[in-house]
Amino acid sequence: MMGRFFIEGLPYSKSDLAEACIDGSAWGHGASENEALEQEADAGKDPDISKVMNCLQSMRLGRKRLLSSTHAGLTFNYVGVVALYRHVFVVLPKYYDPHGRQIAEMPWLTSTLNSVLAAIRRYHELRAAAKQQDKISFDPSALHISVEQNRMDLYAFLLQDYAEQGPYREARRIRELDGDGLIDWSRTINQINPLVTGGRPAYMEFVTTRRRRDEANFIARVQEAVISEICAFMDSSGLGDLLHLQSFPLNVETLDNLGGADYLASRLERELVVRFDTRSKRLLGALIDYLRGRARAVNDVMIAEGTSSFNLVWESICQSLFHDSSRDIPMQKPHWKYRLNEDMLWNMDESDGDDRKAVEAEQGDDEAEADDRDGYGNADPHTLIPDVINKDDPNGWYILDAKYYVPKYTAKSITGMPGIGDVIKQYFYMMAISERGSGIRVLGNAFLIPGRIPSGEGASSAQLDNRCLLLQRGKVSLGFVGAFLGNEEDLQAGDVKMFEMDPEQAIDMYTDPSGDDGTRSGRYLNAMFDSARIDEDGFKHGIPA
Repeated sequence: MMGRFFIEGLPYSKSDLAEACIDGSAWGHGASENEALEQEADAGKDPDISKVMNCLQSMRLGRKRLLSSTHAGLTFNYVGVVALYRHVFVVLPKYYDPHGRQIAEMPWLTSTLNSVLAAIRRYHELRAAAKQQDKISFDPSALHISVEQNRMDLYAFLLQDYAEQGPYREARRIRELDGDGLIDWSRTINQINPLVTGGRPAYMEFVTTRRRRDEANFIARVQEAVISEICAFMDSSGLGDLLHLQSFPLNVETLDNLGGADYLASRLERELVVRFDTRSKRLLGALIDYLRGRARAVNDVMIAEGTSSFNLVWESICQSLFHDSSRDIPMQKPHWKYRLNEDMLWNMDESDGDDRKAVEAEQGDDEAEADDRDGYGNADPHTLIPDVINKDDPNGWYILDAKYYVPKYTAKSITGMPGIGDVIKQYFYMMAISERGSGIRVLGNAFLIPGRIPSGEGASSAQLDNRCLLLQRGKVSLGFVGAFLGNEEDLQAGDVKMFEMDPEQAIDMYTDPSGDDGTRSGRYLNAMFDSARIDEDGFKHGIPA
């Protein structure tokens, strides 16, 4: 089984990209070992790869290109999956070890990709604007392609619902005169004239009611047309096998034959108004969502599920696991004193001194635009607040900054680590929070980076029990800070620690927060910063989940 995957930010060649091509024998369709070797030998001979590269390089998510060309090769600025022109590009986060096998075990790749996509969906749920920011756009020269983006969860729901519940069944109440159903006494009394005998009414006819399930109704036909359309694309693209989505080879009418997407969505919306059972409402809502977002172009269709900002997903993971309260922290704005009438400042005549009155004011919100134009970043003081501030401990606060960095370590150097600007900001956070008179003590100050995960065999979630969740990888200090604060023994004047966090375990907790009893973050923070379990080099031992 063949499953070529890529890693965010690493350079690849054109022949590497060609290996993402599928032809029906790949992605779990039973290819023999010889067939797989032949496919490898043919890598780079794919006639569609130039068209694929042109398309990928024309795609943008915000300011980022999905695929960039550098002096080292082609790099993905994206995490997720893209299916286009018989090619499936699985792009994993950069914390996966690039030296793992590129012909991946299918169960591992499926599990890993599904976990990553679940984290991205969770992030989009928590940050509604982020989904719009990850919307793909094209350069003017792009090919005519319709994009089905961030809809894999919808497809999976529709397929699973059909597998478990079958076709939509519309329950209709049938009312008859003297039928086989139950007597409807309310309608019988209101609609039937009784015979009165002995002063008592006697009904010779009754209104009865019964339910009839019509499996061949119109909505079931629409549902099966949608299922057939999804399965056809999933099978042709290889995504069905990759994501373990069940396929249903239905021979049914097409959506266009049934009336077109807009017309069908309108009919389903009318049905949704009168349905009250949970299954019907969820299914009808999903079908309407599919029809409203269905690609209308008759040319090629691309499926994309992912994000160009996995660094923000990592920040959200850290904020969730450590109970972030940073949005509640007031941050002072710079206080300015300045002179008015700037056009008169260079006039040597002091007679108009009254017009040069100095005033004081806080920085205005529109100052952010000037700073952005000058390249100094957003002037909003809240951008100086760290990603995580935990206030749960009555003895003080913890300051954590999530960094989506993957440092490289050798015996003589470290590269790719948080830089001098990051370190200075960590100390600034601490000083701003624990300013004199606040009474707030900083109990811990650290960076959180993702730990490196081996790719390929040996990286499955089944082995998570043998890995710690948090491991101190390093610590950094600036000597003048302790001297400036005058308190060398206090944690707030000491090192800024750098912890690696196992991203796979963290994603599992992020996407299923039900396991948090409210004390989890406190346990982790205490273990990270207490004085116990220190090795001979002064580093913390591994901390389990």
